Amino acid sequence: MDGSNHSKYVVGSCELAHRRDGMDVQNLVDADGSLKFDILDAILEKSLIENLKVNMLETPILFTENAIHNKDQRMKLTEYMFEKYKIPALFLVKDPVLSAFSCGRSSALILDIGHRSAIATPVNDGYALLKCSIKHDIGGALLTQDLANFLQKKGTQIKPRYTFKKKFINTDGQELMQLIDLSSQVKDTHPNYANWSQLEIVREMKEDVLSVSEPEPLQMKLSDNARIASYELPDGTNLQLSAYERQHIAEKLFLNNGGDMPEGSISGFSGVHQMIVESISKSDIDIRRDLFQNIILSGGTCNFTGFQKRMEKQLPEVSP
Repeated sequence: MDGSNHSKYVVGSCELAHRRDGMDVQNLVDADGSLKFDILDAILEKSLIENLKVNMLETPILFTENAIHNKDQRMKLTEYMFEKYKIPALFLVKDPVLSAFSCGRSSALILDIGHRSAIATPVNDGYALLKCSIKHDIGGALLTQDLANFLQKKGTQIKPRYTFKKKFINTDGQELMQLIDLSSQVKDTHPNYANWSQLEIVREMKEDVLSVSEPEPLQMKLSDNARIASYELPDGTNLQLSAYERQHIAEKLFLNNGGDMPEGSISGFSGVHQMIVESISKSDIDIRRDLFQNIILSGGTCNFTGFQKRMEKQLPEVSP
């Protein structure tokens, strides 16, 4: 949101990358699942009407939603779309159902690890079994924050891209990069935007270097630095990360609560593999075999290197 006297919303990653004085960053959905309809309106106007030139009066609209939804919000969204945009039809569909259909399955267990939460949901004959869904507040945002805290403890400073400018100079035949500090020119940056800019850099680093190990990394010697990986931050800072450092943050997805649990453990959470077993165990006994044979991983956090192999290793250990 542009923080000028006449506030307006700017939508899209390209727009967010362009810093503005006083610009705040807001989410479409609050922590309690409530929609911000003024932000939704800005997104629809920008994406569908302005960019895609969609005629809302003639176009049916499909929205996706989590398996564990807010009924009141569904009603408000339906009312808003019909009254505001006069659309001819609206369809709300569950995320796990679409994930199953995208893989050619009508019945499957969907583990969706997104930005804020992880949800395990059985789908049977195209219907999400909501009473069997298991949800925990662990997702990509939490791991990004964990990595940011880890870097802070190492003494690494994350400089947002708008605080400096790169200049390349030629010295004795060698091209060197010089940073020009712009901090004095961006003093009116909103704190939320500054924090978002730093976390975006950390998120990119998380997606590039973090991984899940096949053997539990907390059983590895902390002094094992045989596999060192380097990562260069936007300001040119080069970080050296051992195998343990790259793996211990994502380990939070699999470890049981206990003495070895990473800092900031989730109450009642004992691993995403346990979520799958618990969700299937709550479903009808006649479909459990099919669910165990059709497990689909969804969400960006499932893309960590080694995640699938680790899941294949640990699921048989806890499955009945």
